[in-house]
Amino acid sequence: MFKISRSKAVEAIHGGNVKVDYKIVEEVSFLCHNGNVISLRHHGRVKLVDEQRETRSNNHVITGYFYK
Repeated sequence: MFKISRSKAVEAIHGGNVKVDYKIVEEVSFLCHNGNVISLRHHGRVKLVDEQRETRSNNHVITGYFYK
């Protein structure tokens, strides 16, 4: 949702620049849930919302609402 590469995301997580529900996350494999707020320093905040539907290939549809 922030349009950064996975390697940059890993660097941000290890650098302490990522928070989930306003708590710093240090695990790359952290599992987010419906309604969590993810914030990435210098990129903003996104609230995850599960749309309760699936694609044809059985993937869940998730929408991110950016805070302004």
